[in-house]
Amino acid sequence: MEEQNALAHWLLANSSNEKCKDVVQKEATSIFGIGHRTVHRLWSNTKEKLQSGTPIVFTSTRKGVIHKDRKQHDVEKVKSLSILERSTIRKMAVKLEVSKSLLGQWIKRKELRPHTSAIKRLLTNANKIARMKYCLSNVVYDAAMSSYSYQSMHNVVHIDEKWFYMTKTSDRYYILLEETDPYRATKSKCFITK
Repeated sequence: MEEQNALAHWLLANSSNEKCKDVVQKEATSIFGIGHRTVHRLWSNTKEKLQSGTPIVFTSTRKGVIHKDRKQHDVEKVKSLSILERSTIRKMAVKLEVSKSLLGQWIKRKELRPHTSAIKRLLTNANKIARMKYCLSNVVYDAAMSSYSYQSMHNVVHIDEKWFYMTKTSDRYYILLEETDPYRATKSKCFITK
């Protein structure tokens, strides 16, 4: 609509006595990148608005579809579900007694939101001190520059093994917009039952 309004005002500025020459219309097609029939139709509508004395402002006539029978989610029913019952759309749809596609529509309309919950490390004071000592052991003082920097660690290799845990370290839940994110913590990812 903004482009149509800009074109209409450009045609008015380059016309004389409510007449727009073909040369001006051809120039408009190249400037605005639209067809000559569209320019001609817009100029006809602009002339009608000028003659009737209405302001030359074009607005969209499209109207969105309004679904009055749209099923809304029951907030209390969603809140009554446990976090594990909200882990997949299929589980949640069965518990709420709605279809999976309807649940997907609620997520798309942002009535529900997906949240990926990762396990956080539950550090003791001894763990925090050990981490701080490790970080400080990698600090290098450069006397020439009189500054501190961290080691590049290009020659350090960390080796880890693949384990299968009883619970996932990262899990996804579908929760209401106003609900707080679920918080899960373990002492360490290494101490989850394998």
